[in-house]
Amino acid sequence: NPRFQQALAEWRFMRQVAAINEPFVIVCGAGDTGGLLVRGLTDCGLPVVVIDRDPERIEDLPMRNYARPVAGLAADARNPTHLVEAGLTRPRCLAVIALTEDERVNQKISVATALLNPQARAISLSTSESYQEVLASLGSNTQTIDPFQTYARFLGASLVEPQIHMDGGHAA
Repeated sequence: NPRFQQALAEWRFMRQVAAINEPFVIVCGAGDTGGLLVRGLTDCGLPVVVIDRDPERIEDLPMRNYARPVAGLAADARNPTHLVEAGLTRPRCLAVIALTEDERVNQKISVATALLNPQARAISLSTSESYQEVLASLGSNTQTIDPFQTYARFLGASLVEPQIHMDGGHAA
């Protein structure tokens, strides 16, 4: 029964999350960007919990050889219940990072984060100024990242100070 299988997966997931006794981050969206972020966070020693709609991405988590085990749930992160299952309301939840392909979903995740755990940072991928304005109104713990603006700043800095970017970030 698929519903029983999903309930069992959620139960296992919640047990994994409950076993985390240190500060952790929730990443919503395990695509290319999310996978790289999880790699960087786990390489720094930080526990990570992942929610993604694609069951295959969640099934692949153990095979990615992350520095730490990563708890994953195949679910829709727009549903606040899944965010709570991922540990959002726990005091050790540092941040929820929304990296899905849909900016409306990212916005809903950030709003739920701000409402359910105001101490946790809500970081959202967004290229829409209107979404960025809405999220900025939620408070200082809410942040949006526009990948195009970030790249433009990086490119501009490398044009103005090329030596910084040519030698691995160390000025000559």
